[in-house]
Amino acid sequence: MRCYHRSRTAIFGLLLVLAHGFVAAQTPPAADSVGAEPDTTRQKGFGYAFIPAVFYTPETGFAGGASVLLFFRGKDRSEDARPSTLAPTLIFTEKSQVIAVVGYELNLQRELYRVTGGTGFLRFPDLFWGIGPDTPDSNEEDYTPRTAFFSTAVQRRIRSRFSLGLAYEFGHSEISDVKAGGLLDGGTIPGSDGGTVSGAGAVFTWDSRDNLFYAMRGSFHTLSATFFDRSLGSDFAFQRYIVDLRTYFSVLGSNVLALQAVGSFISGDPPFQMMSQIGGSERMRGYYQGRYRDKHAIVLQAEWRRRLWWRLGVAAFAGVGDVAPRLSDFRLRDGRAAVGGGLRFLIDRGEGISVRMDFGRIGGTPGPYLTINEAF
Repeated sequence: MRCYHRSRTAIFGLLLVLAHGFVAAQTPPAADSVGAEPDTTRQKGFGYAFIPAVFYTPETGFAGGASVLLFFRGKDRSEDARPSTLAPTLIFTEKSQVIAVVGYELNLQRELYRVTGGTGFLRFPDLFWGIGPDTPDSNEEDYTPRTAFFSTAVQRRIRSRFSLGLAYEFGHSEISDVKAGGLLDGGTIPGSDGGTVSGAGAVFTWDSRDNLFYAMRGSFHTLSATFFDRSLGSDFAFQRYIVDLRTYFSVLGSNVLALQAVGSFISGDPPFQMMSQIGGSERMRGYYQGRYRDKHAIVLQAEWRRRLWWRLGVAAFAGVGDVAPRLSDFRLRDGRAAVGGGLRFLIDRGEGISVRMDFGRIGGTPGPYLTINEAF
């Protein structure tokens, strides 16, 4: 279930970037004559594209696959209308992981309503070190979850920058190939025997960014609350609250300072796969995602970005974060730190879409990441 959250986020994010760039390429230019109205009748109502996907993270190794992107518009085919998309995707990784998902984004009634989500199946061999902020490296053990999932969120735009809505998510996981005599073999850790999660909740979004993929100013804030309960068919009863606050500043021309504060807070008894975590390609780069997990996690990050010349750019980042069983146990001044930097190669000048190669370092261990778009 945790693997489905991580993989779903990564794959859907990649498809969103590629979909936006592809659809933008289908938009016809305005008429050349001064004052002429754009020819919106030429805007495609339906189209498709075959999109290869290649990336690398410490959790997957090298990964490759493809997606068939379908896009379509309703009656509103204006030049700046955001299309609806449907994307079946199949990816295989160096670590024998299989990701088969279908993601979708529906923009309805001139983008007054936005419906996003996906469904699919994952086979995702992974690593587990236990629960808590002080688990030793010697605890490392393998396990293989197989997960079927479905998720959806419906948001309504209330004002130009603010939207709110409802969300639902479902996941059923089976776990095999656990280490004999290991932490998961005893069956005492919630979720070690697999199970089903089913939860519903609300999501709030504030978005004043000047660019979807490379913001130089503005803010992007999301708050969500999801309630997993046996009355909804869940084997586990818990509540999850996520706060993600991002702000961007343009400094001295082409320099950008990006700041992020993100927290995941859980009450009740979640399965270990869905506990709050640090690490991965977006938060605390350099840590394996899930290396540390517990009921609560807080991460603070800052990143400096600069465009150099032609299509090349650079970035440097630093973060501090940790997990804890109780909020009162947090001591961020004693938290774990990660620093690093990377290169950017711009693949779409108009939209600011880049290939990102980052190296996060914790102690003497570098963690390389090759993917699309900025971390936050």
